[in-house]
Amino acid sequence: MFFRSKAYLYPEESRSIIMKKSIDVFNFSFVNSADDSVDIHIDGEIVDAATQQVMRDWWGDETSVSFKSFRDEIVKSQAKTLNVFINSYGGHVGDAMAIHDLLVDLQNQGKTVNTKGRGIIASAATYILMAGKNSEMSKNSWFMIHNVSGAVWGDVNIVENYARSLRKFNDATRDFYAESTGIPKENITKMMNAETWMTAAEAQAKGFVKSVSGGATFTNSIPKENWHFENRAVLNAYNSSVTPPKMSNAVFQNTLAAAQAESFEVVDGGFLLSEQMLNSIDARISDLHADLESARNEHQQAAEAHAARETEIQTLEAANLQLTGELEEGIAERERLQAEINRLNNLTPAPAAGPKPEDKFNDDPTAKYLTSVDAEMAKLRAMRTASN
Repeated sequence: MFFRSKAYLYPEESRSIIMKKSIDVFNFSFVNSADDSVDIHIDGEIVDAATQQVMRDWWGDETSVSFKSFRDEIVKSQAKTLNVFINSYGGHVGDAMAIHDLLVDLQNQGKTVNTKGRGIIASAATYILMAGKNSEMSKNSWFMIHNVSGAVWGDVNIVENYARSLRKFNDATRDFYAESTGIPKENITKMMNAETWMTAAEAQAKGFVKSVSGGATFTNSIPKENWHFENRAVLNAYNSSVTPPKMSNAVFQNTLAAAQAESFEVVDGGFLLSEQMLNSIDARISDLHADLESARNEHQQAAEAHAARETEIQTLEAANLQLTGELEEGIAERERLQAEINRLNNLTPAPAAGPKPEDKFNDDPTAKYLTSVDAEMAKLRAMRTASN
């Protein structure tokens, strides 16, 4: 989730030239025209309109979405039901907030908005997912909240003003999550500071989405160099659930087999292979899928074994902590007893009296006191010996 300063935009003259062309939105298609329902897919970054134009014209990106492009296409459509599918890292918090507010307004006008998280719903993309009254996530998707971020260049006044604006956007994001979920603001702040990733079930339990649906199939893996977040475990988990699209293109299959065949016949559009060769290729592809599935199972088993080891370590650490406490208590008791023994040893006994008749000795209070002291010291020495 980032906040873009005006310092990032092009000079007025260049910006006006860029904005002369109309901005195309991501592709979307009508699912059931009779019911006036439409599916909309947000599969890329959420950006401002100018950035979207640059990304498309310079890098051929057709997946990013801005509030302007989203609004323009929604206005064109008269659909009463909007199914918005979201698989996005996030992006520009201002445009994401605007898209959220637009979807809320449409629902207040009587339209149905179903927002559906698929894959990664991170950062600013969470705003859009949470806009739908019927928000849901597939059970193998991930939901992430964190602090807003950005960058600026300029003198001290520009930088300080930018930082204040960034803090306001961060506070607005925190307040939005707190009001939507009922979680206290201070707890939301801790979650944002920690870059908190949640499974679909966790996101539902905390109130970020309304429901969880069955697992979705993903075919687009995420390169490590494109991952902008700290938690790499989520990236690995997501990529491990990606199902590669089947290699059904005949020309590709023929070319692959021809590269391994001793001889083949070149024809228009590729290579001519025998039925036996094609069967061999199918078998090899099946083997590759089996190897991939086996690797995934091994990875899952290793992850479970690691989790079991972590649990065992935690149990041992807890037991060690308890034993340490008991040992410290024993040492403290031993020191107390030693101090008492020293105190008693320092007592000055009364001078020994000469022989007395038995009846006089029994009535002597001093003798009785010395006898009790001797008995007490004997007990303490016994306790010290036992503690050693």
